[in-house]
Amino acid sequence: MPQYAFSDSGTLAYIPGGSTSAAGRTLVWVDREGKEEPLGAPPNPYRHLKISPDGARISLTITSGNNWDIWVWDSIHRTLTRLTFGDASDIQSIWTLDGKRIVFASNREGNLYGLYWKAADGTGTEEKLGSMPGLNLLPWSWSGDGKTLFIQEADMGTKWDIGMLSMEGERVRKPLLNDAYTELNPKVSPDGRYMAYDSNETGEREVYVRPVPDVDKGKWQTSTNGGTSPLWSPDKRELFYLREDNSVMAIPVETKPSFSHGTPKILFKSTCVGSTPGEGTPWDISPDGKRFLMIKESQTTASVGTGPRKIIIVTNWFEELKQRVPVK
Repeated sequence: MPQYAFSDSGTLAYIPGGSTSAAGRTLVWVDREGKEEPLGAPPNPYRHLKISPDGARISLTITSGNNWDIWVWDSIHRTLTRLTFGDASDIQSIWTLDGKRIVFASNREGNLYGLYWKAADGTGTEEKLGSMPGLNLLPWSWSGDGKTLFIQEADMGTKWDIGMLSMEGERVRKPLLNDAYTELNPKVSPDGRYMAYDSNETGEREVYVRPVPDVDKGKWQTSTNGGTSPLWSPDKRELFYLREDNSVMAIPVETKPSFSHGTPKILFKSTCVGSTPGEGTPWDISPDGKRFLMIKESQTTASVGTGPRKIIIVTNWFEELKQRVPVK
């Protein structure tokens, strides 16, 4: 799993933990002991996966050159169907709570990403939900009643924040966390009471929990020794996250009458894609909470050598994000 850092001037330095190409990626189910089972979808440059509420379909971003589109894998019929078309980059999809629509980010109106949705069965056209001057908006999670969309916000510099978009009336967007440090990957608990996210406010990315929408009424750091890309268990009794050493972590939690948590423990060491620049949240959990869906590099493209590790330097990284995906 790559280790990375970037400067305020936009230079990215990272140590690759596998292939830097996503071309041969596959999708695998991984149980709580780390046992992998192939999903059966064909190899593709997959990113940004999300399981439908009924567990039967998966929305994904697939890249082709500089073009990014949303596709849907149907696990029952074992078909992969393209949902979005055109020259724009369409990324980071999530399902509505009823599974009828897919929300995604697109730069089809310019360099910045706005929010759109489309019927999950491919009928009809895309509808714009909202955009914001100077900001990229990406969908990440729903409130418990589905009336509020929690979004990742990013300018074209080093600022990464969390906001909300009302799905009622005029669909007003409001900032939620807008601090000096990076705040990423907002995930709301199944009961809608709390939001987990990761932040680098200590100098290292760690997972935190706050009540929503009143985020100033509490705050808990739940991870130790680093953490990112949190997921709630469907029964809201556990919180999962990833660490840079490939560990998949689990924390027992309670959300009633108030939030409390236990000690993190390692479930297993992952061999799949981790949370790195461009990946967003690279995993999801099944509706029954028994297994995770993850992205795996194929053996033909993954690095298998045992030589010295290389440090890769990428200059003008933020400029590249303007043309690609503005998520970390």
